[in-house]
Amino acid sequence: MSLAVVLLAEFHILFAMLLVGYVFFFNIVVGTQLQAVMKEGLKSAEFVLSAWPSISKFLHAALGGTVLFGILLYYADYGTSMTVFKTISGDYLGAGIVFGLLVLVIGEAIQIPTAGKLAKSAVAIMQGGQTEATPEDWRALKKLKDWGIIGFVVTLLAAITMIAAAWT
Repeated sequence: MSLAVVLLAEFHILFAMLLVGYVFFFNIVVGTQLQAVMKEGLKSAEFVLSAWPSISKFLHAALGGTVLFGILLYYADYGTSMTVFKTISGDYLGAGIVFGLLVLVIGEAIQIPTAGKLAKSAVAIMQGGQTEATPEDWRALKKLKDWGIIGFVVTLLAAITMIAAAWT
């Protein structure tokens, strides 16, 4: 195994661990704080709301880094050959790629935009520009929580199948 493959694998694993940790943090910490603001207008969520731009950039970086290093690792290992998908390891690898792409779509198309919208509403509530959460805010919060659970499960499935691919 070449040094390039080892480094690509290490970076892929690092970004994947950051992604799993972020998804957990996002769903537990950020979601809980947004819910607290929507219910009670708590000032304690000020840190999470002020950090939202950095948090969303971190998600973009974790998603992008995991996908980028995964693609580079695949290319370094197999080149343009698709014969790996005719093996048991390839079955796991193919499933992991599908789950990984689903995580990317869920994060980029649903979670980040929804959380950004909720963060803006939460800031308006905290600053007194809006007295309470609108029904649309509550629907968005439910959507964020539901897709957060789905995203977390799909992220774990991606990790499990990629580990299985590496071990077979």
